[in-house]
Amino acid sequence: GTPPCPRSGCLMVALQDGRVLIHGGYSKTKLNKDSDQGTIHMDMFLLTPEKNDETGTKWKWVSVKHAGVGVSARCGMSVAVAPGNRAYTFGGVFDVEQEEDLAGEFFNELHHLDLDKIMWRNVALSGKREPGKSKKRRRKDEEGNVVGDGSGDEGGSDQNITDMDVTTEDLVADDELTVVPSTTILSDDGVFKVTQGPTPQPSSSQEVGSEAAKSQLLFAPSPRMNCGLVIKDGVLYLYGGLIEDGDKQLTLSDFYSLNLHKLDEWKTIIPNDLASHEWLESDSSSGDDGNENSETDTDSDEEGDAEDENTVDDNHTCEEKKIEESPMETE
Repeated sequence: GTPPCPRSGCLMVALQDGRVLIHGGYSKTKLNKDSDQGTIHMDMFLLTPEKNDETGTKWKWVSVKHAGVGVSARCGMSVAVAPGNRAYTFGGVFDVEQEEDLAGEFFNELHHLDLDKIMWRNVALSGKREPGKSKKRRRKDEEGNVVGDGSGDEGGSDQNITDMDVTTEDLVADDELTVVPSTTILSDDGVFKVTQGPTPQPSSSQEVGSEAAKSQLLFAPSPRMNCGLVIKDGVLYLYGGLIEDGDKQLTLSDFYSLNLHKLDEWKTIIPNDLASHEWLESDSSSGDDGNENSETDTDSDEEGDAEDENTVDDNHTCEEKKIEESPMETE
């Protein structure tokens, strides 16, 4: 098959069946002698072993289409693979070229990638569950996005992450089991009868919508690219990364965790202290001036030394001439 073009900042994931997935990335194309153009790729490829090949040396590239929510164009996303043939991605950057300047739009979105179906989903956090509130299983909304409910075990096996696979039919069945209160008679004088109907119950889609809106107000790590991302015992850990502020490239050192069983909220292990740092400008310009001055001084010294040598040579020549012109003494 046709392999992906050369690129950097792409996702690379090993699947359980031995295939390798490549997604996105960034590359530059030469336009002419003095300029080139950057391209952010959104294509996806699978490196698949050839059938009936026992040597393990024959592979082929297969271009695949990815479904689900539309993840905007970006590169530098970080990825962590979880059991159950699924992965989580965070962040990334979209570079905007303006003449000779390059500005980047950074992201802090958390996405879930189903490696069996090659399908993207948004991950919506539920917030910390209030004490005494009934527990509900995590579910997917009508668009298939993963929605947390704040319940679940603190840790345990990563395999429990697959409990989020609740189908749309399951949601419909839950709605059908909702108990609707009967009509209540408030007054009856024989002529007029005043009744109170059942209180409208919010549908599952309305609940999911409110949870998604709530998720946007919850804390999340700041936008970044190329952060460290790993999953251990059902907990997603995020560390560091890079951001840009004008011409400055800043390296982060903050540290966070997210329980994938609960999907309730990010917990801060090491806070972001970037605001307390002071940016020191480079002294390269003054250093260059100093080098130029030192070179000038050196040239002046060399010229002075050369003049002194010429003066000595001239004096020496004059003395020789005097000796030649003076009469020789005879006995």
